[in-house]
Amino acid sequence: MRSLRSSDIFSACRLLSAIGVREEFKSIAEKTNTMKELTQFDVGYELVFGLIEKATSSKAEKEWYSFFANIFECKPKDIEEMNPCDFLDKMIEVADVEQWKAFFHRVASLMKMK
Repeated sequence: MRSLRSSDIFSACRLLSAIGVREEFKSIAEKTNTMKELTQFDVGYELVFGLIEKATSSKAEKEWYSFFANIFECKPKDIEEMNPCDFLDKMIEVADVEQWKAFFHRVASLMKMK
């Protein structure tokens, strides 16, 4: 397994584009602009669950497997068959919770800029 790198951002963006999350991001950005009392947790929660809804309602399952297989340095089939707890452990190993929170905070901050 390798660490996250900048090229993963582009892969993630292509994946997010494929599952059609543009409107989800726009909605969250509008909420953060109109509701100043939203916390970092609120924004992260909206983002994560919005992405989950989009990802599971689309036909992007194979793309997700490929994306994570690249990071975990394995085959997409390995991701598909991975125990969910092992998958979560690997996600935490790749980028700890504080790094993820910092990343999503920065993304949310960018969405506030117009």
